[in-house]
Amino acid sequence: MANRRHQDIRYLNTDLDIKSDKPFDKLVGCFRKMRMPENTYTKINNRTWLGCFEVGLQERSPEQTILKFIKVIEKLGKIEMNEWDNCRSKLFNIGFDCGKAPRPYNNFRCCLSAGLLKKIAKLGAGIEISIYPEPNALKQASVKRQ
Repeated sequence: MANRRHQDIRYLNTDLDIKSDKPFDKLVGCFRKMRMPENTYTKINNRTWLGCFEVGLQERSPEQTILKFIKVIEKLGKIEMNEWDNCRSKLFNIGFDCGKAPRPYNNFRCCLSAGLLKKIAKLGAGIEISIYPEPNALKQASVKRQ
């Protein structure tokens, strides 16, 4: 693994997180067939079903990964699209590693095109951003507090 001593912010992955008041088994089955397995598909409380999906091989940018998801969603059959439409939350969750520490002039940019944003909106979906700490930072912070 590369030396992470001066690791900058970097793109990790994009997941598709779905919530519904009803199970969406057909949609899950379709994603599985298209090699977009779920990390989670479960009932999280009395009223909410949650599914978290990944593409098989992550692309180098959020835009490319989201386009892979969209390509599959646009080809859904009538039953699967009905389940998609009935989901109350559909989020493309873009994950970033924040690196070791803030640095001056650590310019990181991540662009999503207007065309992609239109496609996301047309599907009734949204975007969520998750920032993850460098893995050892959590251990070091825990040790310092003790």
